[in-house]
Amino acid sequence: MDAEPRRTGAGGILGRDGLTLLGRAAALGIDPSRILRADDVERDLLMRAIGHAHEYAELRDRSLARLIIHELAQAMKRHG
Repeated sequence: MDAEPRRTGAGGILGRDGLTLLGRAAALGIDPSRILRADDVERDLLMRAIGHAHEYAELRDRSLARLIIHELAQAMKRHG
């Protein structure tokens, strides 16, 4: 007998923010289709890892932006 498709809430198997999660995965270099094909355990792990990687990338980007602004300010003081 064929298994019935799982019924889930809004957003399907990925939850309400499924498209955001898939977009973040793609931006981080993870094939979004891998998440869709994953079993429940792997999907949960991937979703958590993507969340942490996204937070890390945001912190890294903010730190780099602060460094660039600081270096620019220093250069302007020296030459301005």
